[in-house]
Amino acid sequence: MVEILYFDQNNISAVLQSFNNAPPAGALILATELNAKDIELFRHIKVPIVFMDAYYNFIPNNFVDMNNTDSVFEIIKYLHQNGHRDIGIVQGEFVTSNFRLREEGFFNSLDFLKLQFNSSYYYKVKSKYKDVYQDMLKQIDIDNLPSALFCVNDIIAMGCIRALQKKKLKIPQDISIVGFDNLPAGEISSPSLTTADVSKQKIDQRAMNLLHSKISNDNTNPPEKFRLEDALLSEIALLLNRQTQRCK
Repeated sequence: MVEILYFDQNNISAVLQSFNNAPPAGALILATELNAKDIELFRHIKVPIVFMDAYYNFIPNNFVDMNNTDSVFEIIKYLHQNGHRDIGIVQGEFVTSNFRLREEGFFNSLDFLKLQFNSSYYYKVKSKYKDVYQDMLKQIDIDNLPSALFCVNDIIAMGCIRALQKKKLKIPQDISIVGFDNLPAGEISSPSLTTADVSKQKIDQRAMNLLHSKISNDNTNPPEKFRLEDALLSEIALLLNRQTQRCK
């Protein structure tokens, strides 16, 4: 039997209590917004747990996530191939595991491609669409803009588009925007959002297979961590073609 439970991310104690009251055979936890300290709290839970959509190097738990860093490299390489040399990043104020890895991938990609980074092209915003819009309105200097912006997820990217358009800037003629996650809303934004796809089905399948293995082996095997590469890289270029990239 599979049971789906929802808990407020700010109430981890309720999750832990549920494990103590009625221990399941195992659990898949969508850990998108859990930080390292949150995940450490599960260390003493005896049943098998697989954390999805998060990845931490030094925590002895099971993780299944996308390969954020390599995927971001494909995005930055694509922008570079299309003539962009001044590329900025929009990061969330609440830095999740994925956001952290995407930022790491961004700066590693610039280093690999020998691109200089202008610190004024680093923007930090709250994660909700309306907040992104307001935060970017305050930070945008139309006289000092990169030719392209990499946003750590699609919600942030769409909020940036709205703010830039409010400043009378045209996308992609004046500045190009790239998101991450390929949310359905990106297809109906104006213009359609350039984004990187995430194969959620492959992540789900790998996580479920890993959990089944842990349950079958009485959770005696060492923790395992997977970052899926093949789910993303073959699809990125196709999705990037939604929006013609131009540079100054």
